[in-house]
Amino acid sequence: MDERKRIMELVKKGVITSEEAIVLLEKLGQKSAEGTSEDTSDHDKKRTAFQEDESSDYVDKLKKRIEQVKERLTVLNTLDDFERLSDEEADEREDLQRSLTELENELESVELQRKRRDSSNNIFGIDFDFDTEGLEEQARSFAAKVKDSVKSFSDNFELRDFNVKVPGFARSKKIINTYEYSADDLKVLNIKNYNGNIVIRKSVDSRIHERITYRVYGNVRNSSAEDFFKNNTVNELSGNTLNLKMHPRIESLIEFSFPAGFDLTSARIHSKNGSFEFNNLKVDDLSVSSTNGSVELKDLTIDHLEINNVNGSIRIEDSILSSGTINTVNGSIKSLQSINNVELSSVNGNIILSNISKDSGDAEAHVVNGNIKMSLPPELGFLIKAESKNGSINNRLASATVNSVDKHHKSMELENVGAGNAKFQVSTISGSVYLKDISPEEGQ
Repeated sequence: MDERKRIMELVKKGVITSEEAIVLLEKLGQKSAEGTSEDTSDHDKKRTAFQEDESSDYVDKLKKRIEQVKERLTVLNTLDDFERLSDEEADEREDLQRSLTELENELESVELQRKRRDSSNNIFGIDFDFDTEGLEEQARSFAAKVKDSVKSFSDNFELRDFNVKVPGFARSKKIINTYEYSADDLKVLNIKNYNGNIVIRKSVDSRIHERITYRVYGNVRNSSAEDFFKNNTVNELSGNTLNLKMHPRIESLIEFSFPAGFDLTSARIHSKNGSFEFNNLKVDDLSVSSTNGSVELKDLTIDHLEINNVNGSIRIEDSILSSGTINTVNGSIKSLQSINNVELSSVNGNIILSNISKDSGDAEAHVVNGNIKMSLPPELGFLIKAESKNGSINNRLASATVNSVDKHHKSMELENVGAGNAKFQVSTISGSVYLKDISPEEGQ
């Protein structure tokens, strides 16, 4: 295929514009008029420019498609967060996710071809023909592949035309609801909140107080915000169990206050897009599931604790914990407390065990990407086994005896004689382990 036909084919397939084709054809005409005496280096430059324009335009088209797919996925993911995603939109999202992967792989492949071509001196041979015809075929196949999945928005879709209301759009004024219960009425608490914070604390009297400050997002058809709240939330006491479930379109601050010395049998907390705070109480069994928010526990006595957190930090302070598991993804864990029979893990984030008391028992801490830091009282009897695959073990425990250590300080076993017989097993893959005595400012 000669140069003129190649240019016309690229125009037909939409790889280059007609204006770009005219420029290229004019260059070819100038080259023909000058005859065969044209310098070879000039000819090389024109061929290189033609090839570069062609591939650059295709890369730009790929990037534009990728951006459009990402914009649509953002909208669909937001709808899913607020449980307004239809079955058709769920199928569309799956198709878009597949298309996005294919488009990104294709972009990476094309850019790699460009790098190889730029480093090659022979642009008249196989490399040039392969790249050019490959780009033609890729443009045709990908245009067909993403046509159905992005057609609805690639030509005429704009975010401002999207009618579903989500946070940041229409919303009601703040409304406050309050409730009261006697101390004998409530022993089990189940809360599910999609948007907003949850706070549980000690009250100033002998009653249990519940306060919900909320606002409704989006248009409320044929009803008020109060009616929407009443018809779309669950807040009921059955036996000794209070079940509270908010609607995804409601942003709320949920506050509970319990009398001093109150013993809560069980609490199940599910929080999305908000923090959870729990202070000054005793609870036999506490389970927390949190996404996009922090978890803070202070001055608690807990028989069993389970925390699963995604995108948020966990902090436990001045509490007594008898057993439990604490897991987080993309967040740190900081514990200043008496611990016993506890397993902690973090995928991306540090684990800090500070101010460990002499009454502490066994604990395990494991990190994929992050450090582990422990400060221990010298009077506590303990055995520590520490490992780091891509970091080191740093020991500043003055009274502890090192039983074993490898030459690269990636594995170490330490022992200290004292009150109790606590066992700690800590490990990190991409990070280091730091062990030290409790400093005076940390206190006991």
